[in-house]
Amino acid sequence: PVRNLHALWDQVMRKIHKVKRPLNHAGRSTIEYYATQITEQYTRRKLAEDLEIEGFYEIGMQVHAIARISAYTDIYEYSYPSEYYRSSRFEVCKRLIALAGYRLADLLNKYL
Repeated sequence: PVRNLHALWDQVMRKIHKVKRPLNHAGRSTIEYYATQITEQYTRRKLAEDLEIEGFYEIGMQVHAIARISAYTDIYEYSYPSEYYRSSRFEVCKRLIALAGYRLADLLNKYL
């Protein structure tokens, strides 16, 4: 059981199946499946305004603000987070994964 909010957020991505290491064909296929699902839902165009923010500090502040707003809304002290809370925060995580992926791709394209 989750005993604190931080642990819940760490576990939110468990909705995506654990992929064993070292990667095999099945693991790569699972990662590719979720990458496709997330990037189709959260396209560069949809995230264009967020992607305009550059600089590690600025990006960190942006993600921190998103996390604070998302983490402390629709949750009540001394109660287990609702299914709505858990599923909607899964969507926040997918959006942040897409942002991170696009930013990493941009950095690699710029410096490699």
